[in-house]
Amino acid sequence: MFNMKDLQLNIPKVSFMLAGWGLVILLGGIVNQWFNLSADFTLWLWAGVTILGLAAQLISMVRGLELNLGIWVVLIVAGWLFTFYVIKIDGGAHIDLFGDLAGVWLILLGLGYIATAFQVDKRFFIVAGLHLAVGGLLELSSRRVISIEIFDSFSAFIFGLVGGLPLIVAALPFWFARKQPQQNPQYYQSQRY
Repeated sequence: MFNMKDLQLNIPKVSFMLAGWGLVILLGGIVNQWFNLSADFTLWLWAGVTILGLAAQLISMVRGLELNLGIWVVLIVAGWLFTFYVIKIDGGAHIDLFGDLAGVWLILLGLGYIATAFQVDKRFFIVAGLHLAVGGLLELSSRRVISIEIFDSFSAFIFGLVGGLPLIVAALPFWFARKQPQQNPQYYQSQRY
């Protein structure tokens, strides 16, 4: 019989934090899309997601990545200032910009991933490009420059997918697989008989 006490999970801290944050963003997008929530509850929901994301970065912080964290903090503050401008300032007088929230946040996250790509791993350029492309399309659609009905109807869910799934993928073990050192062919040639 299987004994649960013998089970050991060896998950790197950074993988666990990335996957957890990605899952919370995905769930936040689903909840925001399909449940009729008050503006205050929605703000608290995303504030919790933001705090978890910052906590994930702080917990899994590696020496030398302070600049990366600083860039993320500046971008998150900019996103929250825009969010409060749209929802809270002047009693919701700028609610006409509500459709811009998902696109603006994805663009800001994309900029954060560019910084991460320079400091952590170049593969984060793929994540940054995805965020910037989808964020740009969401913005163009909300401004009626182009009309993409699915983007207009499901912007919160699309935000959750684009914001969450890449983090879950980035947490998979192959993302952090260490490169094997190259073998020195001269060494092997000198060892021949």
